[in-house]
Amino acid sequence: MGRLRMLVCGLALVGCGAGNTDQLQRLQADQAQLRVRQDRLARELEEARAQLQSQSTLREDLQRTERELAQKSSELAEQSRRLDELSQPVAQPQALLASLADNADEAWSCAVVCLESIDCKRDTAAGKTTAHSKRTVHRAMGTGKTAGKAYIRALDACRDGATPYHSIECRNGRIQSADATLDNSCIRN
Repeated sequence: MGRLRMLVCGLALVGCGAGNTDQLQRLQADQAQLRVRQDRLARELEEARAQLQSQSTLREDLQRTERELAQKSSELAEQSRRLDELSQPVAQPQALLASLADNADEAWSCAVVCLESIDCKRDTAAGKTTAHSKRTVHRAMGTGKTAGKAYIRALDACRDGATPYHSIECRNGRIQSADATLDNSCIRN
C-alpha cells in the first residue's frame, strides 16, 4: 500500500513537471514572438524617423529653392526693366520750334529745358534756374517774380518740341539761343 501511494505520488509529480514544462515552453515561444514584434516595431520607428527627417530636409530645400527663385525673378524683372529703358529711342539733338523762340519774354529770364540734366547745381548757386530729371522737367524755376512763369514756360518748351538735349541761353530776360547739346550745360547766361 505504501508503495502504491509512492508510485501514485511519483506519477503525479511527473505529470506536474510535464505540465510546467509545457507552460514554460509556451511562455518562451510567446516571449520570442514578442521579441520579434518589438524588433519589427523598432525598425518601423527608425524608418518613420528617417522619412520624417527626409521630409524635413526636402521642405527646407523647397523653401530655399523658393527664396532663390523669388530672388532670381526679382533680378530678372530688374534686368528686363533696364533693357526696356535702354531700348527706348534716344532723342537726337534738334532745333527748337521757331514759335518757342519767338514767344520769349521775361518769364524766360533763366528758364531751363534740360530733361536729362543730372547736375546743374553750379548754376543754381549763382541764382540761376535749374531743372534736373529724367525725361521730364520736374523743377524749372526762374528768379524773382518770374519763378512760376518760368516753370510753366519750361513745361511749354517740352510740349513745343524741346528734346532732352536742349539748353537755353537767356540774356536780359529773353532767349538768345536754344541750342542742341549732348552735355549737361543747361544754362548759359
